[in-house]
Amino acid sequence: MCVAFSPDGKRLVGGSTDNAVHVTDAATGKEIHLLRGHTGAIRSVAVSPDGKLLASASQDNTVRLWDAERGKEVLSLKGHGDLVLSVAFSPDGRRLASSSADGVVKVWDVTRLDRP
Repeated sequence: MCVAFSPDGKRLVGGSTDNAVHVTDAATGKEIHLLRGHTGAIRSVAVSPDGKLLASASQDNTVRLWDAERGKEVLSLKGHGDLVLSVAFSPDGRRLASSSADGVVKVWDVTRLDRP
C-alpha cells in the first residue's frame, strides 16, 4: 500500500495489508526486517532524515515508531479517532506529522524519545 526509501537509498520500507512493515535491501531485494505490531493494514511509512527511525501509519488508528537498525518497536503513538492515513518526518527529524480519516493532523515531538 505504501513505500519509502531510506535517505541513503540502501533500504526500501513498505507497508501492506498484512499489517506489517517490510524493510528490504534495495540492491538485493532481500528482506532485512519484518516489523509486526499493528492490527490493521499499513497506510503510510516514513524514514527519518538520519535513517535511524521508521514510522508507520495504520488502519488500527495508531502510529508506530521503529528502530531501523534493530527492527524493534520504539513507541506506539495513540490519539487519532480513526485510521491513520499518512506520516511524514520534518526535514530536521525532530517532529513527525500524522493525518487521519478523523480530519485531524497531529504533530509529535520525537526528540524526547530514546533514539537508537
